[in-house]
Amino acid sequence: MGGWMGRWFTGATAALPANDDDAQGAIAELKHEVSDDQREASPADDGSNLADEPSSLVTNTKNHLVLLGIAVMLAMVGSRSDLLVNILAAHAVIQAGFLVLRLPTATIAGVGLDPTLVRYLTSLACWIAAGITALCCALCMGLSSGRPSEQVVLALTVAIGAGAQPILSNFSAGLLLIIFRPYRVGDWVTVGDETFEVTSVLSFFTHGKSAKAQLILPNAKAISATIANVSARPSQLLIVPVHVRTGLKPCKEIRAAFAAAAREFELRLASALECAGVKDAAAVATSLPKCNYLGPLLISERGMRWELRAEVPMQAQLQCTGLANECLHDALFSAGIKIFEGGESFT
Repeated sequence: MGGWMGRWFTGATAALPANDDDAQGAIAELKHEVSDDQREASPADDGSNLADEPSSLVTNTKNHLVLLGIAVMLAMVGSRSDLLVNILAAHAVIQAGFLVLRLPTATIAGVGLDPTLVRYLTSLACWIAAGITALCCALCMGLSSGRPSEQVVLALTVAIGAGAQPILSNFSAGLLLIIFRPYRVGDWVTVGDETFEVTSVLSFFTHGKSAKAQLILPNAKAISATIANVSARPSQLLIVPVHVRTGLKPCKEIRAAFAAAAREFELRLASALECAGVKDAAAVATSLPKCNYLGPLLISERGMRWELRAEVPMQAQLQCTGLANECLHDALFSAGIKIFEGGESFT
């Protein structure tokens, strides 16, 4: 019964065949699998399992400790106590930044801060502190003593410019992402061929998670690709197509069955939203547009195409799809209306 599959659209769009692999259907499956993985990994959602946050991957490295050790050693060997103070201060900034990057999104949002902006600025502060530490190392080694020749300066400028072009491109792209906000932390997006939930936008990379892996996307790639932000709309249009066999029941009876399915869907919608974890499920269900139906939209070798349509929250798309299928099946079954089965012939 391939025609019973629900389809998701961000606007009033013509329905696609049920076997099309659209981004919204992928997001539905990914969100369902991610939630199952999270429940298995952390039965108590208290924010203690920080490994679930892709932004914490940055903080799992120990490179900053290696840089600190080298910088402190050079400062002590060169008797540069003034630089040692700067080195320790920069390291304190990095350590504090890593602690902030480990904080769950709910904790940051709970104190009234924007998780997207907080994580970006924290990442930027850590990189600035790391640059200050590297500069102190250079001063301890005496690399800044004397004035280099113009030829050396030119060669270094060309070399650094060529090597740092991808880095600068990602940095500038990250700044644009923060300014224009095509997506925020917690949004489900499709960037190019990747569909994931955004968990942080840092200085050079966007971090996200899907059901299979933690994703790290260069900001330059994100800014140059088409971004489909499904979470930008509070609700999505659910379309459940059905192919009804022709020549057995008049359209009047089919229309009555679809009307009964739409009424049953509206009566049970609040329960489905509550099961999906939607806050104030009853109020949300009341505020949504009425469920309706269209048909017959097409008469073909697969019978007559009818559709049940409803606006539902993105968070509850799987539960609402199941509810719509159930209501349609029961209503058509009660009315004695048969649907098209794959491989059937009407001759």
